[in-house]
Amino acid sequence: MSIAPQQSPPSPVARQLKTPVAVIVSRFPVVTETFILRELDALEQQGQPVMLVPLMKETRQLTHQAAMPWVERALYTPWFSLGMLNANIRLAAQAPGKYARTLWLLLRTHWQKPGILLRTLALFPKAALISESLRHSGISHVHAQFATYPTTLAWLIRQFSGINYSITIHAHDLFVHQLMLKQKLQDAVFIRCISEYNRLFLSRHYGAAIADKTTVIHVGIDSPSYTKKQARSDPHQTLSLLCVAALKPYKGIDLLLDACNELNKAGYDFHCRIVGNGPLRETLLKKRDALQLGKQVDFPGALEQEQVRELMQTSDIFVMSSIVAADGQMEGIPVALMEAMASSCAVVAPSLSGIPELITDGRNGLLYEPNRLEALFTSLSSLIDNPALRRRLA
Repeated sequence: MSIAPQQSPPSPVARQLKTPVAVIVSRFPVVTETFILRELDALEQQGQPVMLVPLMKETRQLTHQAAMPWVERALYTPWFSLGMLNANIRLAAQAPGKYARTLWLLLRTHWQKPGILLRTLALFPKAALISESLRHSGISHVHAQFATYPTTLAWLIRQFSGINYSITIHAHDLFVHQLMLKQKLQDAVFIRCISEYNRLFLSRHYGAAIADKTTVIHVGIDSPSYTKKQARSDPHQTLSLLCVAALKPYKGIDLLLDACNELNKAGYDFHCRIVGNGPLRETLLKKRDALQLGKQVDFPGALEQEQVRELMQTSDIFVMSSIVAADGQMEGIPVALMEAMASSCAVVAPSLSGIPELITDGRNGLLYEPNRLEALFTSLSSLIDNPALRRRLA
């Protein structure tokens, strides 16, 4: 799957003939959301100007270089300013009933989750200011990436300005909670899901009317840029395993460490890199050390796109150990799996969520039963034992 356009980028004159679309994201730039960055670039390459509207500016040290031009032009807004106050005063004066009813609906639909309610209420005054900015810029459509806070902002913009919106639904924004989701789905002009699994979930829970305006458009990558550099020359050298994932509960890295421990006890010669950062980093490092896997397992942290591409192009097996977390969070279809497959890595992943839409077990990868240590170990050991199988799957 590739989102790279086949034709040449349009001329500046052609760009100016199209009205920009506002795209709302939670944070930008986010190192783990390269799929959004690529879609922004692809939209403009295909002639659709974009105004990027992040709810927050991400300030972490690592930023992909490709994101920097977007950072410079994004519409960042503060959480409070005099301009925001004035925008809310004008809105409340012009339509006091709508202003009050909209605020009440947010309170009524989010009171069960106080933390989410407070963050949602923080969007309310911001939405008034952004609505004015979008109207003055001639924006006639807003697209929200994720059905949580970005779509809440898009919904508020519709209430305040009449600008239509659409949604891309990924994974956690559908499975962790559904506060106000029905309202947001009903008011969207169209819904894009990144997997058939998600579309069926919406159809089951929200009916035919929602299903009729829902389209599955898988996330894609620029496949040719991941061509493998070289084939393994020595079948006896240490086998390289790679996992690229945020260190969060639903990624199941705890399970991967257990599988590495089983591989080590079985005498396999391997090295596993787990690329990514997250709140579980220290806990996972302690577990690795407790299992005495310091020589076999490395946590290099988050890396730039080019560094990840290099690792994928030189690794033998790409493994994902994702699970359904206690709060319901799970994968959509991990973009890292697509990148690994394009890099000619043999891939191992759980048969979870939309992953079987990408991987056919035994044909272009191995699927195992989620959250089953024995199943993950069996898949990994079969690939290590069978170089011909690795080559065929890759």
